[in-house]
Amino acid sequence: MSEILDKAVKASLGAASLTIEKVKEALDKLEKRGEITKEQGKSLLTELVSRGEKEGKELHTKMSEAIKKALEKSPMATKKDLKKLEERVAKLEKKIGK
Repeated sequence: MSEILDKAVKASLGAASLTIEKVKEALDKLEKRGEITKEQGKSLLTELVSRGEKEGKELHTKMSEAIKKALEKSPMATKKDLKKLEERVAKLEKKIGK
C-alpha cells in the first residue's frame, strides 16, 4: 500500500515541478516588464517552493493516516497479525512435539 502512496506523491511532485516552471516563466515576464525585481522574483519562488514542500509533506502524512485507518477497518490480515499467528503456531507445534 505504501507503494501506491509513494507513486501518488511522486506524481504530484512531477506536477509541482511543471507548475514551478510555469511560475518561473511568469516571474521572468514580470521581471522583464519591470513589475518586480530579480530579487523579488527569487524571493517569491523560494517562498512558493518552501510552501509546496511543506504542503506536500502534510499531504503525505494525511494520506498515510487515512490509509492506515482504512486498513485497520479492513478485514484483511496485516503483517503484524500474520506474525502473531506464526508465533502461536510455532508455540503449538512445540507443545505437540513437531
